[in-house]
Formats: sequence, C-alpha cells, structure tokens
Amino acid sequence: MELFTKKMSWTVLRDILRDKKDFKNNGGTFRGSSTVPDSIGSMGVWLDEDVRKGLNFCLKKNTIDYIVWSWNTPLYAHCGGFWIEVPHSHDSKSTMAHRNKMKTAVSQL
Repeated sequence: MELFTKKMSWTVLRDILRDKKDFKNNGGTFRGSSTVPDSIGSMGVWLDEDVRKGLNFCLKKNTIDYIVWSWNTPLYAHCGGFWIEVPHSHDSKSTMAHRNKMKTAVSQL
C-alpha cells in the first residue's frame, strides 16, 4: 500500500495509477485499489442512479479492475483498459481536490 499525501506531486499519483498499486492518503479519504466491490450500493452517495447502474453493470461483467475513491464514492474507474471519470451530483472541497489531482495524473497516462 502506497501512501499518497497532499504534498506529493501528481506525477507520483500518475506512477501509482500506471502500475495500479493500492494507495491511500493519511486519513483514508482518498484511495485506490485493485480490490473492487461486487456492486456500488450505499457507498455511492453522490452518484446519480444511472451512473450507479452503469458501474454495477461493469462490475458484474468484471471489466473494472481498479477504483479510486474519494471518501466512500467512486471517483475514477479503470474499465476495459480505459480510465473513466465517475460524475458526482455534488463534490465537497476535498473531493474536488482529489478529482483535480486525478484529472492531471490520468491525462498523462
């Protein structure tokens, strides 16, 4: 498990994502793992129902092999060889910071 702190550059995150290593920040509110759930239920608090259904379909088909979480809501999923940003109906300030770091890192993969 890699530790990813606020002070670390997006390049560190890019390298973690490239190798699909498990990571988390100090509080565990920003984390990524190749251990994916069977479904997204109450964990996806800020997801629209259609987004939740789409993620669950992909999980059922075993096409998601890595998920990045912000708090208890999926932020990005590696699905079928591609990184997919998961839209939320609302982002907290910390989730916006996680999303921005992810956007930059994923754009360089």
